[in-house]
Amino acid sequence: MIKLVIGWTGGSQAVVADALHSFSDTASDVVILFGVRYWTAPPDDCHPFGHQKIESFVTIVISLILLGVAAGIGTNAIVCLMQPSHPQPQPVVLAAPCCPCWSRKFCTASHLPPAWQTGPRL
Repeated sequence: MIKLVIGWTGGSQAVVADALHSFSDTASDVVILFGVRYWTAPPDDCHPFGHQKIESFVTIVISLILLGVAAGIGTNAIVCLMQPSHPQPQPVVLAAPCCPCWSRKFCTASHLPPAWQTGPRL
């Protein structure tokens, strides 16, 4: 979300596209987690052979998410190319690539103390 705001306010189409790509990855992960919950369910009276067919439905939903993001990015690119002037991105967009680095650094730092306490298990 932060990358999207930075890209939008800074006028960088590349950063906006990267933010939308990150969003589509997250949405796909959520759909997969939802699907796994149901397609791993044991057979029941209504579904004596199991629930594995929902896996195909989940795949279609993920495909539609990716298609929608690609169409949005492509449409925005075509509209921007049709404009007579192309604004230069603002320096604030340089902070956008740092967002994933900062979040990974935070996640790693929050997981290190428990890892040091447990030690190696080899």
